Amino acid sequence: HCNHSDNPDARGIEVYVAKAMSKYSDNATWLAFQLRDDLNKNLGFESRGVKFANFQVLRETVEYCASILLELG
Repeated sequence: HCNHSDNPDARGIEVYVAKAMSKYSDNATWLAFQLRDDLNKNLGFESRGVKFANFQVLRETVEYCASILLELG
């Protein structure tokens, strides 16, 4: 997903993990940090951090698999 911003200097990635706990939470958190680190190291994406949120797409998948959301900008 690509963020919208009125700031032309905005850039970087944010990786979101569901706030809700499930049997996949540890895997999702590990995946989020791995992707953040790999995108920064290999492609030079500026990291805006790994964050925990209650987005609908995460809420609706958290019980079925390790779910993360990448926000690119």
